[in-house]
Amino acid sequence: ILALNPLLSYSGIPPIYFNVLQDVRYIRLRNGCSPSSLLEPVLNRPVTCLCIRFAHYPCWSIEVSNPRGVTVTDVLVRIREALYRGVSPQEATVSSTASEYFRARTRADPREYAQGVKRVDLLGPNVFFAGLSPSLDGQNRWDVHF
Repeated sequence: ILALNPLLSYSGIPPIYFNVLQDVRYIRLRNGCSPSSLLEPVLNRPVTCLCIRFAHYPCWSIEVSNPRGVTVTDVLVRIREALYRGVSPQEATVSSTASEYFRARTRADPREYAQGVKRVDLLGPNVFFAGLSPSLDGQNRWDVHF
């Protein structure tokens, strides 16, 4: 049975503090967690590819790959990259508050504003990584929660 690294598990208080509005280098670990634990394998056995979908946006699926084995850091980096993609006009209409969060996120950076609404803006106030859980669709993938 595959077991997820506890740093990424969706249960209770996450052992990592990751605001996806910030770069991954600003991730903070709870007491007792070593920074080297971010370099640990994502599962209890090495895998070179992991499929993740966004629980509230199932069409947002990502693949995390690393030929040397997917690590906790690999997962967090790919999640953030996926959230910083632009949205389609259809996606932008899904959230009535996306424009409000877009303006707040880009207020101090005209270059960022010029790039338009991104997926992270659709998360609204839910910008803290809460963990991964096994996807219930039986497709051998994981759902990310915020």
